[in-house]
This record gives sequence, C-alpha cells and structure tokens, in this order.
Amino acid sequence: MASFSESYKKTLSRLQSVLAEINENEINEMLFQMLSAKRIFFLGLGRSSLVLKCFAMRLSHMKLPVWVVGETTVPSANKGDVLVVSSASGETESTLSVTRRAHKEGVKVLLFSATRESSISQLASTMVYIPAKDFTNNLYDHGTLFEDTVFMLCESFVLLLMEKIHITYETMLSNHANLEYW
Repeated sequence: MASFSESYKKTLSRLQSVLAEINENEINEMLFQMLSAKRIFFLGLGRSSLVLKCFAMRLSHMKLPVWVVGETTVPSANKGDVLVVSSASGETESTLSVTRRAHKEGVKVLLFSATRESSISQLASTMVYIPAKDFTNNLYDHGTLFEDTVFMLCESFVLLLMEKIHITYETMLSNHANLEYW
C-alpha cells in the first residue's frame, strides 16, 4: 500500500500534467465573457456542481452577480447573461436540457469539459477543454481528476479576476458571509 506522501505526490503530479495542457486562450476568452456578462449563472451536477458552487461563492465575495441553477432564488436568465457549465462528458441529460433552454433564451454558454465534441459543446460559445479523461483505469481518474482540475482552474480564475477588477483580499473578506450557523 502506498504511503500518504506517495499518494498526494501522485495526485499533484497528475493534476499538474493536466493543468499544463490547458489552452491559455480558452481561459482568457472565458474570463472575458464572464466579465462582459450582466449576470453569471452556474450549472453542474454532482461534484461538478459542488465545484461551481465554490466558484460562485468566491465571485459573490467580489460582488459579481452570480446565481447557481437549481437554487430557489435564481431569477430568469436572459440575453446578456452567461451560463458556466461543468460537464466532463458534455452529454449529461439534465445538464444538456437546461443548457439548451439557456441557449434558446440567448444566454451565452461557457463550458468546462473533458470532451471536445459533445452535445453541450455544440451550444457553447466558449469552452475550456480539460484533458482529464484518458488516464489509466483507477478510481482517481473516474471524474475526480476532472473536478479537481476545474476547482484549480476556478481558484486561478479568482486570482486573475481579482487583479483585473482590482479587488483586494481584504475587500473579499469583508464581503464574506456573516450570517452563518453551525
């Protein structure tokens, strides 16, 4: 059995190798589309949803207008808005259905995916391709590498956005939730 040290080094190595292959132009285009939007909506299922909720929370600390699809207070999306979708396959039926509806409403679709050609990618105006699908057959490679990569990309987006819109860490901290319970 591998030690913890060997295990996390292997995990970081895989994550680094995938991140190194991300196209910087795709990143810049997605950032531009997000900053140009009236509002930013997020859509994913399972762990992809959790990752995008983390990202939406961080953007809310920047006072950006963000919404997570499926939450009870989400307003209608319209032309001028963007929908950020995370789907490794690009074929998840319920995600595809919501994405089709958004596209029909004139909402720009921004996609994180491990599949270049898919039903959702055909609807996307911008896609960040994440080459996290064709690794060896083990538990880490079945989705987790994709979600870990999207999480790291989103955290990197936060740093880039902070710089682009001149938001300090102190400002973000002052916008952090203060009505928490436990």
